[in-house]
Amino acid sequence: MGEPSKSTVTWTEGFLVTIVITSALLALVANATTGNAPTEHKTGAHGAKTTGSTEPLTNTLDWPPLAIDAGALARAREEYHGNQAAMLAKPESKHLLDVVRSHNDHQFVTAPIPTKTGQQLNDELAYALSDVLTLVDPRVGFVPLGKPLFDQCEQGIDQLLGDIQSKKLTLEKARVDPPFDRYPLYRRNCGNMLGEFMARGLIDDNAKWASEDARHLGRILQRYRWASLMRLHTEALKQLPPLEREIFARWRVQARDAYPIEKRREYLGALETYAPDFPKGLAMALLEYDAGRKEKAAEILSRYHNQNPADPTYKALYQQITEELAKSPKK
Repeated sequence: MGEPSKSTVTWTEGFLVTIVITSALLALVANATTGNAPTEHKTGAHGAKTTGSTEPLTNTLDWPPLAIDAGALARAREEYHGNQAAMLAKPESKHLLDVVRSHNDHQFVTAPIPTKTGQQLNDELAYALSDVLTLVDPRVGFVPLGKPLFDQCEQGIDQLLGDIQSKKLTLEKARVDPPFDRYPLYRRNCGNMLGEFMARGLIDDNAKWASEDARHLGRILQRYRWASLMRLHTEALKQLPPLEREIFARWRVQARDAYPIEKRREYLGALETYAPDFPKGLAMALLEYDAGRKEKAAEILSRYHNQNPADPTYKALYQQITEELAKSPKK
């Protein structure tokens, strides 16, 4: 995600991994509840159909479309998080946002406060987190506190991408160190997310969102990154509403260009938990197919097809992979 400065806070796969947790924070975490259990959520127009459908989820060896209903997503967030205006107005919440913005800005080569080290920034963040823990309802999670940051990040990245497209800024400069005086909204509210979005295939080399769904996924990725600050208090995915969890869990597994195949296999467990209607056998088979292990994919599809002979998805895919293997040159 660009060349880091000496005080850069390291992010891996969209969340903070180098954070010093103070003893006060640990004590609060130890006494905190762990949040809601995963909510059963039936897929609708936004995601996969159930296996009882008369139509296959996909009749090719491609993943089923991940069509995102922006309206349904907005309603799900509002219903799950409720009105958090009072919590956002608290001085502790505002202070946390300021500290996170300082962290974000220090992901770049130049920063307005070069005297602060990464350790000092981590200490500030740990104390700021401990101050808001008592405000956070574990049934709702930490995500609502980040709304001002998410909104301003969206404005900031739109400005950044527009200037790259109009040749006012090079893509290389934007990824490493866009000038603070011109792009404070992006730097302070997004951090170096342009590199992350491009690495995940959400923004292309022309500085454009790959699709409207990609823009929504970028927002989800940032919300997940924010939720991960509190992952010791409440699991990051549990802080997202069920619909958002499902979309994110599916995307991490099925997006062929977003993550290495080993990570996608690792994320399969979250897919089973948060998108329970998505057929496990289908996911396992398509991951093997993406890894170039067609025979293994065929074996999985055969097993699940035999167990579920009336399922149109396994029937269609088993037939297709059988035909594909028959045309492949013998080894």
